[in-house]
Formats: sequence, C-alpha cells, structure tokens
Amino acid sequence: MTADDRTAPSRPPSRPLLWTLLVVALAANAGLSLAALPVAAAVPGLLVLVTGALLVRDHRRRARARP
Repeated sequence: MTADDRTAPSRPPSRPLLWTLLVVALAANAGLSLAALPVAAAVPGLLVLVTGALLVRDHRRRARARP
C-alpha cells in the first residue's frame, strides 16, 4: 500500500444505487406509515433523507465540474 492509497478520498455510492435505495426507502416509509406502528417509519424516513442529500451533493459536484 502506498501513501496515495491511504489518502485517496473514498468514492460515494453510484447514482443508480442511490436512486434505487431512495425508491425502496420511500416505498418502505409509505407502507410503514400506514401500518399500526408509524414510529417504525423513522428508519426508512432517515434513509430517504440521507440518500436524497447524497444525490443532491452528487448533482452539485457534477454541475460544478462542468465547464
């Protein structure tokens, strides 16, 4: 392992994976919100917020990188 390997920034998950997670988490959030325990929808809801934020960050980085 070289010094460059240790200091290289970690790559975020790919966009298709993030979109898939977002759709699955939205469906789970909607389904659990209608269930008898709406508190259980907190985990998918948090996942929706995180994946949405990562997609926005990726979009902004790509838009800034374009000339």
